[in-house]
Amino acid sequence: MDHIETRPAGARRRVIPVEFTGKAGEYFKIWIVNVLLTILTLGIYSAWAKVRNKQYFYGNTFIDGSSFRYTASPVQILKARLIAVTVLLVYLLVSGMFPPLELLFFFAFLLMTPWIIVRALAFNARHSMYRNVPFAFHASVGEAAVAFLFWPMLLVPTLGLILPTVWYKQRRFIVANHAFGTTPFAFTASHGAFYRVFLIGALFLLLSGGLAAMLDAGLTVTAPGVGAVAMSGLLLIMYVGMFAYFTAALGNLQVNGTGIAQTRFKSNYQTRDLAWLYLTNTLGIALSLGLLIPWAKVRLAAYRASHTWMETSDSLDGFIAAEQGRVSALGDQFGEVFDMDIGAL
Repeated sequence: MDHIETRPAGARRRVIPVEFTGKAGEYFKIWIVNVLLTILTLGIYSAWAKVRNKQYFYGNTFIDGSSFRYTASPVQILKARLIAVTVLLVYLLVSGMFPPLELLFFFAFLLMTPWIIVRALAFNARHSMYRNVPFAFHASVGEAAVAFLFWPMLLVPTLGLILPTVWYKQRRFIVANHAFGTTPFAFTASHGAFYRVFLIGALFLLLSGGLAAMLDAGLTVTAPGVGAVAMSGLLLIMYVGMFAYFTAALGNLQVNGTGIAQTRFKSNYQTRDLAWLYLTNTLGIALSLGLLIPWAKVRLAAYRASHTWMETSDSLDGFIAAEQGRVSALGDQFGEVFDMDIGAL
């Protein structure tokens, strides 16, 4: 897939595919050890399990011959999880003894949500690297509050009609506040495109709902037993289809709307492909009593990678070399004093 395209304006754009080399059998060994040790240590090992999982998927995702790296320490994650457990225990104790304080805890947690989101995104970015250049996330708690509290609060008074706007604001907040080294990402997806996705989804839901109602009415009279089975199957297909559609459509919007410097990211996820993946993954996991979870995760990661690529008219090596120099010059300024995976809270 790595080749040179010639555009009408004369610009030469290099197409660089994303590759995933993970294997279900390899990941199963990591996954089963993680599960067993997490159970044996009453959850303490889950911090190490998270790091091992991320390192496997990062290390098997390649762009232009180089893979990603995840550098977080399990201890950093464990600290946050211990705090989370402590907070939960205090909440259960206080709410049991003083029920009116339960509402106070809820609002306190709600107000903390923007801070938690910013810290979690910053932690994950800072410990994600490509060619020794760390990613970064720069956003204020106020910006997060607008995206994740203010806009969602308008869902009720607008009867949900503002949902595409909420999704757009949150995607833009996440993408546009990320950076690779010192260079920020840009988010160019249009607001209207999100409304088109949700409008098509709503029409699909109405049509499939009408079909289900007619099928149910007909079979209830002629064959009640068959009707119940048919309705269950149809509802499963509808759910998987809707989930696959929104995953593919919104995923394509986000990826195709993301760029950095002279590089643009592209994807062509397909609803049909994802629906088949989700359906077979779900059946495989259910029939294997969960043992095929690694197989399902690897299949999904491989599909996403095979349908994602980069287009650039810049020298990727030159751009990365420049970022390496800038990051080295900044040194410890990329560090954080409060360096824990606050997302665990």
